[in-house]
Amino acid sequence: MVTREEPIKICIQAINDSSSSRCFTFPGTNLRKVVADLCVPNASAPASDPYEDAVRAFYLALEAGDGAAASALVVPEKRVKGPFSASELSRFYGNMKKPLRLIGVNAAAEHHFRVRYTFETNDGRVCDGLSFVTVIASNGGHLISKIRAESGC
Repeated sequence: MVTREEPIKICIQAINDSSSSRCFTFPGTNLRKVVADLCVPNASAPASDPYEDAVRAFYLALEAGDGAAASALVVPEKRVKGPFSASELSRFYGNMKKPLRLIGVNAAAEHHFRVRYTFETNDGRVCDGLSFVTVIASNGGHLISKIRAESGC
């Protein structure tokens, strides 16, 4: 898990509208706290799509190799064991030659998103990734229910 003493600033910008962005600054903290804070609505920020926010928070956690924070954004039945468990996400995404970098999130349909990202594994495999992500409302929150990697990685 990434822990920093200096403030962390995260900006989210719409892919097709460069004038629409939201920035958040957090005091020295760990990324799990940052992701949790991003998922809490900010009254002074423009309205956003909580389904898309869940997708962005998931991939930001993967960027930091924080499988626990990422797994918390997945439906419970898929996070207990297997590829979406905290330990598996941390093991894979926390051990990269070049960590995952989120390139963009675009709405594909209601509650469905296309996500672009890149990473390079320690054995030199480069991924120019494209995934189709489905998000559902669950117990007052928004959780990822399905991720289909369309690019093979």
